[in-house]
Amino acid sequence: MVWGNLLGLQLWIVVPVTVLGGLMRGFAGFGSGMLMAPILSVFYGPVNTVAIIVLLEAMATIQLIPQIRYHVTWSLVAPLALIAMIVMPLGGWLLVSLTPVLMTRTISLVALACVALIASGWKYSGRRSHIATVVVGMLSGIMMGATSLGMPPVMAYLFSGNDAVSNSRRNITAYFALILSGMLAILMMKGLLQKDALALVILLTPLYIATTWIGNVLFQKFTEVGYRRIVLGLLMFSGLYGLLR
Repeated sequence: MVWGNLLGLQLWIVVPVTVLGGLMRGFAGFGSGMLMAPILSVFYGPVNTVAIIVLLEAMATIQLIPQIRYHVTWSLVAPLALIAMIVMPLGGWLLVSLTPVLMTRTISLVALACVALIASGWKYSGRRSHIATVVVGMLSGIMMGATSLGMPPVMAYLFSGNDAVSNSRRNITAYFALILSGMLAILMMKGLLQKDALALVILLTPLYIATTWIGNVLFQKFTEVGYRRIVLGLLMFSGLYGLLR
């Protein structure tokens, strides 16, 4: 019955979206959740969508940890992730308390807001104080728990300052790994890892990991400007699809 529910016409949309999400994840290190969440939530509901994206991202992130674990600024990343995980249950409560239609609209609006933030080129320019870390961590945790889209505030924060881009990317990957583990724990404790979500993850994981690897290799040949336009265009289409469908 589970596979019968999944192997429907929606896969003709979900599989290409997963391919695009994997390619985007491989090149940019972000954006796959923003692309996939609005469309998946239309077909599988907000709760299953959050579970699917968290599990897929966990599979993609695990393979990166051995490469970066000795090059992460843990004194910055660990407190940020801890704060996010503390408030994440509040986002999880919103996820299960609001109606599916309202949550689908919310996910789409958050995705579109993220697109606007990225398109503007805005970065946090203030000092990385304890207060700023708490605010960014809380915002990211609530967004992650409610919509699975908790990275944009942290990206803007960690890419600020004078750190090399490579260092910021490693810090973001480490942060993502930590909050994904926290989000998985919340989903399991609340019994939100449903059979349909797990079945779809089993089906999509090989495809997602393969396209993540391909994206990491292939998309390095694109110019930054050209890829940025493609990424923002896809993210905007996805957000509008979930919002207006």
